[in-house]
Amino acid sequence: MTSPSPEVRVPLTGIWLSAEPIQTPIDTLVIDMLASNLASRALREAELQELRRGVKLADVALEYLGLRTISVDGDGDPPLRVVASDSPRDSWRDALVLPEGDRPIGILINTADAGPLVLVHEVFDRFTEPEKELVRRYAALAIRGEPHEAIVAALRTGIAAARHPLLCFATCDRQYDPAECQRLLDVINQVDMVTGYRVWQPVPAWLRVLGAVYRGVARVIFGITLEPEIRVIGE
Repeated sequence: MTSPSPEVRVPLTGIWLSAEPIQTPIDTLVIDMLASNLASRALREAELQELRRGVKLADVALEYLGLRTISVDGDGDPPLRVVASDSPRDSWRDALVLPEGDRPIGILINTADAGPLVLVHEVFDRFTEPEKELVRRYAALAIRGEPHEAIVAALRTGIAAARHPLLCFATCDRQYDPAECQRLLDVINQVDMVTGYRVWQPVPAWLRVLGAVYRGVARVIFGITLEPEIRVIGE
């Protein structure tokens, strides 16, 4: 697929880590992000419309949003611009970890020089490769104008083709002993899903954000409810 030219306009939308219908449009987050540079609500609304029409240069649009580019992920089409907040309050991060929220990992805007531009929160750089690929596939469909529900359905096709009744996944950096899977299998018949974790030192703030986003990825793939009931079975 070829990325749209600067003349092409796409809907201002989000890249969501949720399998549920979106409760809050991306406009709400964008308006909040613009507040750091535009005190007037009327001016923020006007800037929102300019992000829809693509009349701002890419760097100017980022400046208004209080963002700076830290890297570019070019492994998909379109490329993803990884950004970080320059504002004292990172409202985007707050939206990512909001309980029962929609978890917007990306924002699709229009610009005058770069055309449609996919911005992703800096936590993307901490994703595993399969998680990054999920975001890339979502962005590729979003930039074609596909609605959220259709994108989620498309991303689930791989799970629908699974040949076995159980799927187990973990990080591949040897943090976990594969032999411990048996402890999960011992209780899987009592619940729909089981998970394990390491008992260690307090989790840093950045890892809590990453954990919330990671759970969002799992929800997109598996379609489980946003806040599943947790049952502790043994230790």
